[in-house]
Amino acid sequence: MAKQKPTIIIDSREQKPYTFRGLETITSGMIVGDYTVLGKEQYIIERKATPLEIHGNFTKGRERFYNELNRAIDSNIKMLILMEFSLADLHKKTRYARINAQMLVNTLTSINLKYGFPYVFAGTRSQAQWFANKFLNYIF
Repeated sequence: MAKQKPTIIIDSREQKPYTFRGLETITSGMIVGDYTVLGKEQYIIERKATPLEIHGNFTKGRERFYNELNRAIDSNIKMLILMEFSLADLHKKTRYARINAQMLVNTLTSINLKYGFPYVFAGTRSQAQWFANKFLNYIF
């Protein structure tokens, strides 16, 4: 008997979705996050493509982002925040921003401690995609 493979759900708002070779994918509107596994929707990945995106989540988009975190908590969802950039990139990209890299890391750490949502700096998009594939296969 062949081992069953997960079906990956990709949020319909994802503009550049990851590819999951050899796995079935479906596109659907998710209440929070960007990726999950069918039947394991309580575990999701929230992808952040650039330092500017995460910067926006903690400045002008703060209320929307925290509403998303609270929706996840209210729905008993465990969220992993996966960043397609490195910590060093965060320092470079926020040098002239209203909020510095240390404050961003402090906020991410606060989210981890308050909500239990860990974060990963994957370094690049391809490494983030690899990590997402491993993570989603693992929770299956």
